[in-house]
Amino acid sequence: MRPALLISSLVLLLLGGLVGLLAKFGGDVVTSKYASYEAAMEDNLFDRGWLPELIPSSATSIVTNNNLDLNISHVEFRYDPADTDSFLGNLRPYRDRNSPTVEYKARVEGMKSENYRPYEYRDYASFWVFFVNSEEGHVVYDLWTVGTPPPEGAGTTRRDP
Repeated sequence: MRPALLISSLVLLLLGGLVGLLAKFGGDVVTSKYASYEAAMEDNLFDRGWLPELIPSSATSIVTNNNLDLNISHVEFRYDPADTDSFLGNLRPYRDRNSPTVEYKARVEGMKSENYRPYEYRDYASFWVFFVNSEEGHVVYDLWTVGTPPPEGAGTTRRDP
C-alpha cells in the first residue's frame, strides 16, 4: 500500500471514530460533502461558521461532520499545495493551550506522526486546529466553540483551566 493512501486511510478511520463517538454520545451529527469551495459557499457553510473563509479557494473534496448540539465540527479537504503559503499565513503554529480534552494531545501527536503539522486559528467564539499535510495538499481540522465542554460520557476528561 502506498504511504499516502495508508495515511489517508488512517486519517479517515480516526475521523470516523471521532464522529462515531459524537454520534453515540453527543447528539445530532450532520455529515455533508462538497466537491468544491464554490459548492460549500453556495450552501452557506461559511456564513454558518462551519468553514472559515480563510481556507484556500482551491479546496475540493470537502467533508464536514458537524455536531449541531455541541457546536463541534470535524472537517477535511484537499487543496492545491501551491496555496500552502497563503493559507498558512492566516494561521499560527498550534500551542496546545485550548485543547478541549486531555486526550486531544494524543490526537495531535498522532497527526504529527502522519506528516500533518498542527496550526490554530481563533475568532471571537470558535477555535480551530488545522492539521496540514502540505506535500499532499490535505487538511483535517477540528472546530469547537470556545468554552464548550466535550460531550459527557465520550471517554474524555476535561483539562483543568
